[in-house]
Amino acid sequence: MIEEALFSGRDADGHWSRDREALLARMASVDTRIVTLTVTEKGYF
Repeated sequence: MIEEALFSGRDADGHWSRDREALLARMASVDTRIVTLTVTEKGYF
């Protein structure tokens, strides 16, 4: 079950998404049990 999905990346103008700080906080939280990451060479643009 997905309870929360956050995205951190740059938009078309090169600005970081607004979820960046929230994502970093959730990844560092002691309550976070599983984190999966997908990294591609060119991203998904």
